[in-house]
Amino acid sequence: AGLLNGDLKERVSLPRSLRQLTADLGNRGKLALPGRAARSFRVQAFLPAFDLPGVGRLHHVVVGWGSRPQLFVPGSSGGCWRVDDMPACLQVASVAPNYRLGFGQAVTSLVVWAESALRRRDPRVEPASVQLTLLRAD
Repeated sequence: AGLLNGDLKERVSLPRSLRQLTADLGNRGKLALPGRAARSFRVQAFLPAFDLPGVGRLHHVVVGWGSRPQLFVPGSSGGCWRVDDMPACLQVASVAPNYRLGFGQAVTSLVVWAESALRRRDPRVEPASVQLTLLRAD
């Protein structure tokens, strides 16, 4: 708290809440990857839980559909999905052969998980002392 000042405060980017994500059906989103133009998709569904082969059960997964093939190509996992210009998900999977269907895990859930994992690493860490902040890469 209080560690962000000046230009960094202007770059803070709040992720979409789970409530917003559940209401995003039909909304347009964008997949952002470093060094590539953003690609548009439509939010098709919100899944409270999703079993991803080889990974396990993920919670708070958004399903995206691209109108053109090769939208969610191999190598785009980890790419940031934005909805209403807010970070919504990190891409975790897509479906071959045309890669129009993609799956992203909610950034909000990932932040909560990361904060919890950091607290568990050192029992001396007070829960209130760990707070992750997203910054836009502008």
